[in-house]
Amino acid sequence: MSGETETTTELSIHIVGDAFADLLCYLESGLPVPGGDSRLTVPIETMAGGSAVNTTTHLMSLLRSKHYAGRPVPVPSVTLHTSINPNDEYGKMLIEHVSNHGYPLVNCKREDSNLATGHCVVIVSNNDRSFMSHQGCKKEFDAADVNITCLAESCRRNISAHHSYIHVAGYYNLPGFWNGRLKELVEQVRTERENLPCEATTTISLVPQHDASDQWDGGILELLPLLDFMIMNELEADGISHRNKDDTTKDPIQHWTRFFASASPSIYAIITRGSLGAIALQNGKLVASQAAASVQQVVDPTGAGDAFVAGFLKGLHCDSSDRLGRKDYPTETIESALHWGCAVASCSVLTKGASVPSQPEDINRFLVETSRSNDKVHSTSD
Repeated sequence: MSGETETTTELSIHIVGDAFADLLCYLESGLPVPGGDSRLTVPIETMAGGSAVNTTTHLMSLLRSKHYAGRPVPVPSVTLHTSINPNDEYGKMLIEHVSNHGYPLVNCKREDSNLATGHCVVIVSNNDRSFMSHQGCKKEFDAADVNITCLAESCRRNISAHHSYIHVAGYYNLPGFWNGRLKELVEQVRTERENLPCEATTTISLVPQHDASDQWDGGILELLPLLDFMIMNELEADGISHRNKDDTTKDPIQHWTRFFASASPSIYAIITRGSLGAIALQNGKLVASQAAASVQQVVDPTGAGDAFVAGFLKGLHCDSSDRLGRKDYPTETIESALHWGCAVASCSVLTKGASVPSQPEDINRFLVETSRSNDKVHSTSD
């Protein structure tokens, strides 16, 4: 209408977490027995990896493409915060990868540290993957090393509205974030954001990753009330909620629903379930579910969860500014996020490497197929 000025909310996305050099090994069969040998189908290849790098790379590809349906929106700024050694070969490879995909890297490595860049042997076999990781300088990466001013966008003074989405990737790969360290950072960021002169809203999500210690602690439950989303796979959800996987009489969804509602009623627990798709839980209820598209031949499942997160963020925030900063998202918004997440994740397993974005035409095809899968599930349940 004439005489009215539409307020445009600027969006910044900060992804904080792990970066690894992945040494990809594709086995013809299972793991070798002790003292034995297994054949690799292709030569071992080193590629960019780590949950934060994977998510950022997939997200940048989604945001920049003009081939997706929906009204055009400004591309938000996306920044990666991680810790690498820029002087070793793995660090140089990761820096080149980041540069090639066009997003800024804030290196949080301590100047007095001479530890190597983290690297990981990825074993792909029988449509699954396993890891053997050397943390390197990730072992010293502390939440206190993250630049608060950059993360909280405290420098922003000349805009009327700003939304900051902060995603923490690979919590259990970052011991310097455990036992209250990340909690303190999140509290500081939220305080800084509340004191900005503009209308500032903030969303914070976290991916736990697998806990190599199998303790599933590290103070993660204390974090939940400060988070808006926790995005995890079934194994991670079972570990955090201490579900006895041997007890087949209990419905896992009922168990997860009760557990996360008790730990933090407001948080959205997003759980990916492989070929079963993904679900969203909040306040003791199943908010939304999404069936997965059928994938005929899996090439490499490494990083599919990170691709899901990128698609989820795309569907959650990047199609409409009126979705920003809500504590209770409309059901259709959560459904859109699950839809995008499942489509991007399904498409990602057709390509070797965890940090290689899929082509837009392939993702569009999976968006259609994922919708059809949901329609079949709903028609069957009816």
